[in-house]
Amino acid sequence: MVSKTQSKDGVELAWSAAGTTNPDQPALVFIHGFAGDMNQFTDQVEQFAPQHRVVRLDLAGHGQSGHDRAQWGVAAFADDGIAAMDAAEVDKGILIGHSMGGIVMLETANRYPDRVAGLVAIDTLQNIEALFPPGMLDQLVEGMKQAYAPTMEGFARALMIEATDPALATRLVNEFIAMKPESAIGIMSSLTSIEVLPLFEKLNLPFYAINSDMQPTNRTALEGFLSRVEVEVLEKVGHFPQLEVTERFNQALDRAIKFM
Repeated sequence: MVSKTQSKDGVELAWSAAGTTNPDQPALVFIHGFAGDMNQFTDQVEQFAPQHRVVRLDLAGHGQSGHDRAQWGVAAFADDGIAAMDAAEVDKGILIGHSMGGIVMLETANRYPDRVAGLVAIDTLQNIEALFPPGMLDQLVEGMKQAYAPTMEGFARALMIEATDPALATRLVNEFIAMKPESAIGIMSSLTSIEVLPLFEKLNLPFYAINSDMQPTNRTALEGFLSRVEVEVLEKVGHFPQLEVTERFNQALDRAIKFM
């Protein structure tokens, strides 16, 4: 069941929780990426709710949440996650962030350190020294302004591999295109100047990356900031392993949770 609450700035948020609080098992908080929503983690609820309290949300500008945010950015998204945790009565949890959600979980861990037990990155933060190719996001924003639907479709398809299931590919393309242009452009514009290295400087949490083999992971850079880090690479999968290879992904996530 999807419920509603409000973020710190008053934007309405959709969230959902399953499972019961287990003092012996950490809560899991799933944070989707750009143009995603909580439904991208439906299969993980079925797998992990029997032992864990599982919380999902639609970040503002996505899914069933509100779009009336005055200032987009990862700081506001961090507030979204905490609002969902509060609504679900979860004091502390492992944050599991996919794509942009990985940056959001870092921001959350910096701003709300007492609420975070560990971090799981899903195909994100592969090279924290150079997160995006120079100018890539600026070009993407400009393309979205000039030709929204074709740009969003091209962006979505660039995150897939040739073997991606056609039905899943169609679903993801439709989700990207369905996002409101004003929200999408505002959110992507806020990411063009993002720097993640400062977000690692004060981290003292276990960090587990589950990445695809679409691009290499700079483990050395992660180890330069983190005392407990593990990287697992899933082969022959695109940017959405939780949807593309669900069983393999869930097994990796189980290992990540135990690593914490």
